[in-house]
Amino acid sequence: IIPVFQERYPGISLQIKEGGTEDLEKCVVDGTVDFAFLSSNRYQKFEFMWLAEDEMYAILPKNFPLKNKESRTFPLKSFQDLPFIASEAGVDYDITDTLSAGGVTPPVRFYCKDDHSIIAMTAHGLGVTLLPSLIVSGYENQVLTLPIEPYASRQLGIGMLSENDLSAAAKAFIACTKEVLEAK
Repeated sequence: IIPVFQERYPGISLQIKEGGTEDLEKCVVDGTVDFAFLSSNRYQKFEFMWLAEDEMYAILPKNFPLKNKESRTFPLKSFQDLPFIASEAGVDYDITDTLSAGGVTPPVRFYCKDDHSIIAMTAHGLGVTLLPSLIVSGYENQVLTLPIEPYASRQLGIGMLSENDLSAAAKAFIACTKEVLEAK
């Protein structure tokens, strides 16, 4: 999205801020950022523009002993008894919400702020985890990724105080985002 936008609008400079869910939501609410890419949740105090659905996956070490070698999914309830690597509080609610909806409380072995650290720790056999497909894309050669059963996903989009109050540059970036995503 960024290279396409910069090619179209070379005179507009972008400032990008990274953070966990709580950080990004706070930035939207206090006006520190024009908008944020994040997932939808019922507690948000701002407008949310839906962009895409992102499926949740079980992330396992490559040598994980699957009960059924032909399995195409991983039962969510199986996390209940496995050492789990979790995101730190405030970083990602989608995983916690998915586990809670399934009535699963895994024994957390480690907490991490960074999803890529979670993947590396899983690859080294330190535990298992649950992550959205967008995060694990490109790491399939390091870990075993299986959709969970029952199916779960997160809703990705753009959070903003008011679409009407966005600058012309912000509106152009959002329009560019939609075009790039539709082309994929």
